[in-house]
Amino acid sequence: MIPAVIFYACEKNSDNVIDVNISFPTISNLTVTPDTIFTVSNAPVVGLTASVKVTSEDVIKNVICTVINSKDSTLGFFNLRDNGSSPDPVANDGIYTGNISIEGFTCLAVGNYRVEVYAESEQGAFSNVLSKVQPVRFSNNVAPVISNLVIPDSVVRPTTGQFDITLQLNATDANGPCDINLVYFEAYRPSGSFIGQIPMFFSSGNLYTFTNPVLPAAADSSYGYFKYTFMAIDNSGLQSNIIKDSIKFVRP
Repeated sequence: MIPAVIFYACEKNSDNVIDVNISFPTISNLTVTPDTIFTVSNAPVVGLTASVKVTSEDVIKNVICTVINSKDSTLGFFNLRDNGSSPDPVANDGIYTGNISIEGFTCLAVGNYRVEVYAESEQGAFSNVLSKVQPVRFSNNVAPVISNLVIPDSVVRPTTGQFDITLQLNATDANGPCDINLVYFEAYRPSGSFIGQIPMFFSSGNLYTFTNPVLPAAADSSYGYFKYTFMAIDNSGLQSNIIKDSIKFVRP
């Protein structure tokens, strides 16, 4: 007699199994108005209207619009709706729309913002993501102002070792301190040859500084009057006033 071997199989549910029946929504035709957002620095508001076409076999749970500022910080997540209530003109036509207004800024960093939109179905399936660059500008933009430059008249190079010198100035902007994009100076050798554009670094308040070591040098090109042109640029590209000065590097 040959014994019978019986195999039993059981069905195991796994959360890791992908349901091939899930249909993923798709979005298209993202529009954002106005083309450029203009606001004022004393009470800034980032306001826009976003609209997108959603195609899905399943019920849509959310259509989310994300606004990201020019410093790559997320300002918020906002729902777009297809309910026929303003600003959505027609209910259930697959076009989701929303008015977005962001305010309460202590200082607004203008520049190129980014608007991103995606859809999610009731089954938890996510669509593709559409993105649009949205310029934000001040309608009352003014250039930054630099002042109170502190720079030595002359420096004696050491024979050995090194020491630091620090250049400093104040930079202000009527549109707010965060509207200052760059404070820098252009440096030139006594011969007139261009050394480079050198950034200054925020210290505190309105103060920007640059510290550099002074080293021994034998070459004649390392002595004489080094000339410097200081300026600042805001986030919209406006340039400040210019301050020019020099340092005489002297042999020990």
